[in-house]
Amino acid sequence: MVLGVSAAYLSASALGGWFSSITDPKERNTLSKWLNIANIGGTGVAAMLGGQLVRHLPIHAAAALLGLMVFLPATIYLMIPAQGPDRRLAAESFGQFNREVLALLRRREVVVVLLLFLLPCSSFALTNLLGGLGSDFHASAEVVSLAGGAGVVIPGILGCMLFPVVATRVPLRSFYLANGMVGAMFTLSLIVLPHTAWTFDLALFGQYLFQAVAFSIQLCLVFEAIGANNPLAATTFAFLTAATNVPLTAMMFIDGRAYAVAGIAGMLAVDALIGIAACILAGILLAKYDPRASRSAIETTV
Repeated sequence: MVLGVSAAYLSASALGGWFSSITDPKERNTLSKWLNIANIGGTGVAAMLGGQLVRHLPIHAAAALLGLMVFLPATIYLMIPAQGPDRRLAAESFGQFNREVLALLRRREVVVVLLLFLLPCSSFALTNLLGGLGSDFHASAEVVSLAGGAGVVIPGILGCMLFPVVATRVPLRSFYLANGMVGAMFTLSLIVLPHTAWTFDLALFGQYLFQAVAFSIQLCLVFEAIGANNPLAATTFAFLTAATNVPLTAMMFIDGRAYAVAGIAGMLAVDALIGIAACILAGILLAKYDPRASRSAIETTV
């Protein structure tokens, strides 16, 4: 699993830096939308087919088919323009990476985006926890399986499709905070609903919807920070997208502890209140370092 996830992140970082360097700035919203649709759609398809293949086929045949699902779509990269391979030694690459990270931290726009990503404004970590808590909502294994497959793909794609529609009318940083605030309010509303299967479906649908929008905004903010003809494109992409995992991991731990102490209601309340507090703090930081974005955030939230 470590090797598989590492390969996925290496590929995603290279792909993000590559595509951002060959895409017109006017197409960043569209690029962000479709990268997330591919990610969410691929995850949903793999989740739905993977279990069935492993359950009904010999393990070697299932592994081969799952491998082909990853390999065959990647062959389209052969038709996309790209620079030649880097011929430097690994030690030279790591040394340059460290220098590039320090150079990134001297860029104001990168620091502002980094601060937004490090705060749990729109982490929506509950998507990684709710799937294992179906019994708390009296949801059967079939309901949990369906919600974890189609329930991921449908709201995920819907969120990605909504993103460019709103992003053309609202500044990205303002949109990011507004999405986090509305999503946190949705999480709070789940506390008063009965613990039934349809509440479980609604919770997963909403969390994946808001998370999909958040991921799309995050990607577009990264592309915005990268800019055009940036020799540090892949480094910037890897550095900033890695930062988004910090609040996600932290919130999974915090939400898990809240569930252990106070059950579903406590977990939902803690997750939502921390999200709201993070959005307020981020708004204060924007007011100090980016006044125009902070004014837009207030207007958007209202």
